[in-house]
Amino acid sequence: MKSTVKTAISLIAVIFASAPVLTFTAHAEETASLSLEVAGIKDTNGTMRIALFKDEQGWASQKSVASQAVEVTSDDFTTVFEGLEPGQYGIRLYYDENANGKLDLGVMGIPKESFAFSNDAPVQFGPPKWSAAAFEITEGENPQLVHLK
Repeated sequence: MKSTVKTAISLIAVIFASAPVLTFTAHAEETASLSLEVAGIKDTNGTMRIALFKDEQGWASQKSVASQAVEVTSDDFTTVFEGLEPGQYGIRLYYDENANGKLDLGVMGIPKESFAFSNDAPVQFGPPKWSAAAFEITEGENPQLVHLK
């Protein structure tokens, strides 16, 4: 009986000694950043107001996942959004030239201030559709260039 117990213990020891070592490492959640460059700035008197959207519902309801209001100090404008999860995004922005906190509109609702959308999506009687403005953000750094209209 003692030899059977010793054999069983030895067998268990051999099994554990030869078993592969499993290690688990915690992975940081994949994150991305968006570096947004805005071209076509004519003066440096106002504030760039930028909204970042994650899906078509947010785009339609104007509920952004992130936003920035950045004072424009040169015609070479770039800003960064960090800590984003990879996926589709869309950008709406306008250059609040008189810094009154709103997009000034003229006759028939036509903007008096410069604006832009991601992918330089075309505008026809209102903002472009999500499908025209949506772009992919992947893990790491992602540059995006838009031109003010």
